[in-house]
Amino acid sequence: MTLSETLVRTGLRVGARVAPDTTARVMAEKFFTVGQRVRVWPQDEPVMAAARRETVVLNARPGGTTDVVTYTWGDGSRTVLLAHGWQSRTSRFGAIITRLVDDGATVVGFDAPGNGETDGTTSSLLDHLDLISLLAEKQGELDAIIGHSFGALAARIAVEEGVPARRVVAIAGPNTFDFLADTAAVRAGLPPRLLPPMIDRAMQRVLPGTTGAEAAERFHVLRPTSVPLLIVHDDADPEVPLVEAEEHAAAAGEGAHLLVTHGHGHNRVLVAQETVDAVAKFCADSAPQRLT
Repeated sequence: MTLSETLVRTGLRVGARVAPDTTARVMAEKFFTVGQRVRVWPQDEPVMAAARRETVVLNARPGGTTDVVTYTWGDGSRTVLLAHGWQSRTSRFGAIITRLVDDGATVVGFDAPGNGETDGTTSSLLDHLDLISLLAEKQGELDAIIGHSFGALAARIAVEEGVPARRVVAIAGPNTFDFLADTAAVRAGLPPRLLPPMIDRAMQRVLPGTTGAEAAERFHVLRPTSVPLLIVHDDADPEVPLVEAEEHAAAAGEGAHLLVTHGHGHNRVLVAQETVDAVAKFCADSAPQRLT
């Protein structure tokens, strides 16, 4: 832990004792802050150079009107939409993009507010859901939505809330909004007793009238899947533990298949050959079945 992180944690502990309401309000503001942007991996630079770039206007929550950068590759009859993770970018899917385009798909992605090439400093799960809905409306029925991490949660929720897609791939994803909130609180050193008021305040910024408990009830994937679902998770993921994927698969039911990879971690699982192969096979099947 750096000195600055130590000072922040100390300040939160003191603030929790002497000014809990103010501390919860300050942390609610920070809950949506994305942080430092990640760079394009060198091996993905040719993929990004080949993309057709456009923008869509998003009423970002909480960032306001934002021109979101979108990317398109290929011109096939099947359209696959990508949803990247928190503090990430579409380029992270480079290996998967290349394979899907080679297999004849059109691939569409976006950089959410505060990520990649899109302006801003804040973002939210609602931004991801709104972008998935906007791009699905623009593209027509999607053959698949592929999400990584935070984006995997958004992809599954979007389809269960009515976005038309024939299948979903969830890579290294958490199951619940509570997981996101708990992770943010632990990283910041927020005392547990301040988590509920912090989340309640955060929700008022993006969904006025919605409590943290109501958000948790809506934003989760521990339910039967309405479309074929491929869940990919690495057993060495330090960000989202494997048990999240196991619980997701169990709750999703017979329409889901869980692929466990080994030793790749949270981000590099996206470039693992077994991931790319499984995603390509799943997306190519006219009627996807359980993988063997």
